[in-house]
Amino acid sequence: KEERGKAKFILTHVIDYFYKHSEELPNLYKEIANEEGLKRGVADYIAGMTDKYALEEHKKLYNC
Repeated sequence: KEERGKAKFILTHVIDYFYKHSEELPNLYKEIANEEGLKRGVADYIAGMTDKYALEEHKKLYNC
């Protein structure tokens, strides 16, 4: 249960970051966001992340 809480914390922050900074999404996901909406672009980007990549992205975005 503790690990699930950590995962939720990290994903929530990464999602929130890209909602606020959509210009930093990779080009493919910017295109998806432009065509299908920001929520879809961010969701698709996050869905494609491995656990390790999501952790690294969180550390990079929030300087942890």
